[in-house]
Amino acid sequence: MGIKNNTQNEKKIVDAPKNSRSEALEAKNTCNSLFEYAQFLYNNEENPEERLEISAVYEKIKEIFKNVRYDHGHLMLALQESEQVLNENYVYSHAARTTILTLIIGKYLKIPIHKLIDLGVAALLHDIGMLSIPQDLYLSSRTLTKSEKALLHKHPVYGYQLLDANNYSPAVKLAVLEHHEREDGSGYPQKLSKEHISLYGRIIAVACSYEAISAKRKYRDSADLHAGMVNILKNRNKYYDKAIMALINSL
Repeated sequence: MGIKNNTQNEKKIVDAPKNSRSEALEAKNTCNSLFEYAQFLYNNEENPEERLEISAVYEKIKEIFKNVRYDHGHLMLALQESEQVLNENYVYSHAARTTILTLIIGKYLKIPIHKLIDLGVAALLHDIGMLSIPQDLYLSSRTLTKSEKALLHKHPVYGYQLLDANNYSPAVKLAVLEHHEREDGSGYPQKLSKEHISLYGRIIAVACSYEAISAKRKYRDSADLHAGMVNILKNRNKYYDKAIMALINSL
């Protein structure tokens, strides 16, 4: 995982108030650790089932949550400073960034800690079904054909099946299946709407979309995080849970 302007980032940490330097460095290290682990999980050159051992994934989320629980402000800054290396597979960095955003949202929704860990696991693995799709398809900058889009839209189902085969909990599997559902029923794969979408699915839908809009991709520059939020806010009443949108807009 690449980090944008490492020298500048280190200077920001050094120039920070003395009592916050260690917190800023810890937040940066937390992000880097999660990016590296996500890269390991999303390596499509190896058997994914060998990397999805439940206890290891849960331990990583517990480790990340310790920082989210006490210092989400520095984590948000670290996310803004992180940048995907454009020649790499962006899916793993998307999963990592979405995980941190999801945990912060869950914390402010006062979700119990044991359920927050489930939520974080679901966020980290929400795109794991992409490993069942040719990489050149989801990394392509060209316009996809109708059949290619249909295949791409199956990744939540593939993810559900992969997690089911590895004995993940129903709540985690359901969140992975539903993270592209939308409040107005226009999402996929089941075209669910409003209360028919699980809470975890609704939270990850917002965090996932926010990250995707604000992050850099091979085919476009990154938008400012606030610009990404403006884009999402335009569709807040149509696609996303209002309470979750109100919360993330306050972060």
